[in-house]
Amino acid sequence: MFEKRKIQAIIRLLESDKKEDRRSASGKLRSLAKKGISADGEITLMRAAAQRWPDRGRYDDPCEELLTTFFDRLRPETAQLLVELFDKFTEGGRSIAVNCLARQSDPFCTKAYLEVVRRYARKDLIEDLWTAVFKLQSTQTASALFPALLDYLDVPTIRRDVEYLVFEALAKGLLAKAVVAPYIPQILSHLDEVYAALAPLQQPTGVRWMWTEQYRKFRSNAALLLDLAGYLDAGAVASTLERWTGLTDPVLLLYASQSLLQLDRSVDPRILDLCASFPESRNRLFDFLERSERKSLFPTKYRKQRYLAESDMVRWLTFGTELDTVPDEIELMKVIETNDEEDGWMDYYLFRFRTFEPHWSAKKGWQAGISGPFKRSERPSTNHHGATFSCFEPWDSKSPMEHFEEIVAVTSKYWERMAAEEEE
Repeated sequence: MFEKRKIQAIIRLLESDKKEDRRSASGKLRSLAKKGISADGEITLMRAAAQRWPDRGRYDDPCEELLTTFFDRLRPETAQLLVELFDKFTEGGRSIAVNCLARQSDPFCTKAYLEVVRRYARKDLIEDLWTAVFKLQSTQTASALFPALLDYLDVPTIRRDVEYLVFEALAKGLLAKAVVAPYIPQILSHLDEVYAALAPLQQPTGVRWMWTEQYRKFRSNAALLLDLAGYLDAGAVASTLERWTGLTDPVLLLYASQSLLQLDRSVDPRILDLCASFPESRNRLFDFLERSERKSLFPTKYRKQRYLAESDMVRWLTFGTELDTVPDEIELMKVIETNDEEDGWMDYYLFRFRTFEPHWSAKKGWQAGISGPFKRSERPSTNHHGATFSCFEPWDSKSPMEHFEEIVAVTSKYWERMAAEEEE
């Protein structure tokens, strides 16, 4: 009875026109969830989420707030109720509902996840299958999803997510190729569609053209599809993959080449040389060839630690939280050696880099960044041991050693804080 009164009070606060009341409800709901909610209480919250709520914007949605209660735990009865009420949730609430089902590995959650797709995908009520949190860890889960989920490759809003899940299942060895075989024509049709969009945009030089918003959208889809093709029947996909090796984008050449090699098809050494010459694709090629025991195919010229360090620096700079692009120019300025009692001799690689207009960082000119440290006992290696970073300070603002000391101090504090949090 006490829990019921608490839940009713929280719902009344969420219904309030006062923002401070709704904020208070959020805190009370989180506190209640931490203590644990009964099955009846969860059903009450689920039904409340499905009531009609005023549209107060994306970040003030009581439906979302109520459904986040189920992020860590769903009972079979609440999972089924979620399926039944799904189309009554707000747009944000529907996204949270799919997230709740995706992140939990119980078989009844997987069943409910697939049922939501069956009932609502073709009604345009699902925009994201939340593949980033989906726990695809067993053949049981893969068997529950496939081939049923593949029937939705024709739904544009979730097609990429379906392709990602089938790729993950194949890559983890949880799904037989034969299950996917009937759907290869649809997958190749999508790949041809993406090729038609990207091929006219290829340029012989430069990097900025590969980082336009239009190009990046198709490039991301191409990378996934080319990766997926490497796990399909060679006879069905090889000719399509070979066509992609005629493009000039080294990253797409990399994915096409990897899949061809994975299918035991040959790749022109000149293509591998081009992939290795480009910092964005260099380390990915190195790691793939090392994993697949084909390391001898990696071009000798770039089998040096300075080139792998450069690629690592570029990898870090492309993060969405950093430059969100490759630099237009990057130069190695100094190698700083250290001798650690535990790890022995290690090298930090100090670079300067810059972007050109219209990128926001162009006005800063040359900036400093560090890749590493790399153990000499491991080189050549892509293992940077956690200090690759940039403070985006102008190169001329400090000496090389001052840049080095500043960046190492920042990364050291970060790892110390992480270690302290783990101990708590």
